[in-house]
Amino acid sequence: MLIQRLLQNQFDVSAACWLLSSEKDDWRLYIVSKNVDEKGRSQAHQELEAAFEQLPELWMDRSEVRLVGTTDRVAQEIAAIQGRVPVKLKNTFHIKLGGLTSAEIHIYPLPLPSPPWGVNGA
Repeated sequence: MLIQRLLQNQFDVSAACWLLSSEKDDWRLYIVSKNVDEKGRSQAHQELEAAFEQLPELWMDRSEVRLVGTTDRVAQEIAAIQGRVPVKLKNTFHIKLGGLTSAEIHIYPLPLPSPPWGVNGA
C-alpha cells in the first residue's frame, strides 16, 4: 500500500525490498528513489511522511522504512540482483547487501523493464 501510494503521489520508486538484518534481527523496508538524489533526503522524507498520513490504516511504522538514493551501495546491489534474476514477490535471497549483513531480502517486482540507473561493473 505504501509503495502504491508513493507512486500515486508521483514519488519515484526505482526499487523496493524488505531486508532482514541478521545483526539486528529486524526487517526494514528499503525504498530506492531518484527523489533522494534530486530533491535531497529531507524533502524525500517529507514526501514519505505525506504518504504515511494518507494511509492511517497502514500497519507498519515509519521507523521501518529506509529511503536511499540510486547511487547508494544498497541500491546498486538491488539493481544488480534485478538485472540477474527475474524478480517475483516471494523471491528470497541470502546475501550481504550494501555492507549490511543480511539474513534475507524480499525484493518487490516493479513495472520497470530494468533498473533505471547504472550498476557498477555492468
